[in-house]
Amino acid sequence: MIPFMYGTVVTKDFFCGRAEVILRINELLLSSQNVVLHGERRIGKSSLVVEVIRRQKAVTGIYVDLMEVKSEEDLFQRLARGVLAAKYKKSMFELLGKTLTNFKPQIGIDPITQLPTLSIDSKIKIEDNSIDAIFNSIVEINKKQRVSVFVDEFQDVLKIKEHRPLLAKLRSKIQYISDISFVYAGSIRSQMEQIFADIDSPFFKSAIPITVGPIEHDLLTEFIKARFKIGKRNISEKIIEKIFTITDMITGDIQQVCEAIWSTSSHGDEITNDSFYKAVELIFSHENVVYQRIFGELTGFQLKVLKGVAQYGGREIYSNNFFEKNGFTNASSVKRAIDKLIKVKILFIYKKEYKFANPFFKLWLLKNYT
Repeated sequence: MIPFMYGTVVTKDFFCGRAEVILRINELLLSSQNVVLHGERRIGKSSLVVEVIRRQKAVTGIYVDLMEVKSEEDLFQRLARGVLAAKYKKSMFELLGKTLTNFKPQIGIDPITQLPTLSIDSKIKIEDNSIDAIFNSIVEINKKQRVSVFVDEFQDVLKIKEHRPLLAKLRSKIQYISDISFVYAGSIRSQMEQIFADIDSPFFKSAIPITVGPIEHDLLTEFIKARFKIGKRNISEKIIEKIFTITDMITGDIQQVCEAIWSTSSHGDEITNDSFYKAVELIFSHENVVYQRIFGELTGFQLKVLKGVAQYGGREIYSNNFFEKNGFTNASSVKRAIDKLIKVKILFIYKKEYKFANPFFKLWLLKNYT
């Protein structure tokens, strides 16, 4: 068994740390407070949300993933499915069948657990009374079995053409549910701030903000050592520091490097610098098609700016020093290139520094094109 996972939600033994954040979220849930989780991409927000749900004893979690949500109807379909998919007492199924009659729920049996399940037809048309039914169901369930609603990738609501009236509609429903917590998580901080920190937004100051940052350095170091010891592999703190440096302490990227090191090493191995670079080459081989596609879709000038950020860093890209090193003369052209690189999610800005969304693409550029 490979003891590292990436690109998916991790829980149980694969989950590391965040005890204080989990305790804080649980306190807020029990106080029926709404919460918004801020954090960078791949930092582990989704895993945190799912782990909170898993550990909860007093509160049942209704999980809704809005990644790449397409429309208002799609959003409410996902919310309804989240309500149906949550783990309730058996007595709740009859209640759900009554409150969600507009969705014509179908009762089935899980082939593995043999427990009853409910599902809805994706072709069911979502009307205003159907939306009311979803929120009424949540309220009715909460009377018998306390629930909280976890909405992941909430910023993707902004991709819906008429998102402003949709946000107003959502807020009008949620603000009158005083004894149920809604927890919103998102991977693009600027967009989450647009929803929750913009005074003109319907969700302005509607949730208590919690920042999800890197896992504590020493705790994560010991976690990595212990996971490698499962296969009698020994990894030094020096190599772990190298991993932390190239990944900027982003949890998902750390897991990816560790998985690659595990896959390119053997039982009883001492993990060395050679092991580390062999693992990076494995990542390159897995992602090379994606890198080449990105490379081919950018203009020559955009690539030149990107290489400059990779080589000299993204903290002072409009400085005379950066321009001289890269041969730039026109600030507006550089800005347009940067805006494009952010729009296609190659770069993002964090604390006034432009960074690569994929640190391994940065390493690949440095190796092959600088």
